[in-house]
Amino acid sequence: LADDSHLIFRGGAKLASADCITLLKDDFYLTGHEDGTMGLWFTEKKKAVKLIDHAHGYDDPTLNIGRSIVSIDCMKGGDMAMTGSSDGFLRLWKVSTGATITSRDVEPLEKIPMKGYINDIAVGPKARFCVVATGQEHRLGRWNPIRKAKNRFGIVQLRNKEEIDNEVDEDDRE
Repeated sequence: LADDSHLIFRGGAKLASADCITLLKDDFYLTGHEDGTMGLWFTEKKKAVKLIDHAHGYDDPTLNIGRSIVSIDCMKGGDMAMTGSSDGFLRLWKVSTGATITSRDVEPLEKIPMKGYINDIAVGPKARFCVVATGQEHRLGRWNPIRKAKNRFGIVQLRNKEEIDNEVDEDDRE
């Protein structure tokens, strides 16, 4: 490889390794880490623009150990992301990718209850729904099983047909 043909993005000594990643826009992406941190990254910077510590709470609050973010996905080109862990919730986030550092942010929107580990998330066409794969165990190993959970998938409605139709009408007016 030629010199400077690729970049290595590092979170520093305090950031654990990333377990999942998704592309938000051409120059922004999100990562989920094994220590429960979620990061917003800009391709022109080697460090995260925004880090959310313990995005899914704590496994053990006395030891300050966050729940691992197992899965992450987003509306491509949009401003909403979803993360999954073992805390029993699919979390929705509003992601701001403004022109300045102060206008770049990740804010919680909603928590949707789910049983078990949320091992994968896939957003459907036009972001009308997302498919969520849940299981008793983490997708990468068999530790800390949640025995009451079932291995299955669920479909979560994000927007209804009327919202999609209204968006199309607005685009036609422009």
